[in-house]
Amino acid sequence: MKLTQSLFLQGSAGKLESLYNPQSLPKFLAVCCHPHPLYEGTMHNKVIVGAANTLWELGGAVLRFNFRGVMESEGKYDNGIGEEEDVKTACEFLLREYAHTNAPLLVCGFSFGAWVGLKYGSKDERVKYLVGLGLPLRLFDAPYLKTLHTPKLIIWGDQDEYNPMEKISSVIEEIAEPKTIEIIDDADHFFTAKLHVMREILGQWVRKTVLTETC
Repeated sequence: MKLTQSLFLQGSAGKLESLYNPQSLPKFLAVCCHPHPLYEGTMHNKVIVGAANTLWELGGAVLRFNFRGVMESEGKYDNGIGEEEDVKTACEFLLREYAHTNAPLLVCGFSFGAWVGLKYGSKDERVKYLVGLGLPLRLFDAPYLKTLHTPKLIIWGDQDEYNPMEKISSVIEEIAEPKTIEIIDDADHFFTAKLHVMREILGQWVRKTVLTETC
């Protein structure tokens, strides 16, 4: 049975409201980052909840949290700069909790959370795997993708209103290896009616990329 613990982490801007699904012997550690704080993004977003559930089912100890200024988290929106510090706080919590293990750290994000999570992961060598769901290239530049050699999965929908296919196509070739890029047919930015497809792709990638290296 999945145990969910509600807790507050001490971040650089104050307390961060979090939900934590531990594992006694995790195969990996996963931090999940939600969409844009100014547009009702929270850790309860259906895309990030679905991703978190998939990661836990595959043996990950999973932490999702609210960025600064969201719901019960202290602080205020900081244009993705302070939010990187929030990701760091979440990562360091899991790394402390499982310091006695060799479980690798994965950061997963949706939309704004993908942009911030991948950007943070490009700077912290402790992050061994990255997942970006609906990375919003029309809204945010992501030049770090050109030099980011951490294994990564990026999933878009071909009807994503924040990611026109011509924009995605021009960026894909520039993304550094190793990379796995998946485009879901008839899926919008929120993977409406396609969440199960997103979760299947995520699960397959974790089994192939993360679990084969950790077993």
